Amino acid sequence: YAAVCCSIHNLTLSLWGEGVGTKWTTGDYTRSEEFADVIGVDLAQERVVGVVWYGYADYGDAGLDGIPDRPRKLSVQDIHTVLP
Repeated sequence: YAAVCCSIHNLTLSLWGEGVGTKWTTGDYTRSEEFADVIGVDLAQERVVGVVWYGYADYGDAGLDGIPDRPRKLSVQDIHTVLP
């Protein structure tokens, strides 16, 4: 389970690096028979860890250039320490 969670986290970071937004969600519906039937999962043998929603934000004509830059709270120089 933990390895899958790490993989999903890496996937979402990789997608964000390409400008794709994600949302990883879990909930009761991922364990329901109806959901299992839709995605073809046998709940007696498999477990759904979560669902990843993905897509691009609509910034109109600006496209991905419309995404505001977020300044880092701290720079590398602020936290970098050289040890003797």
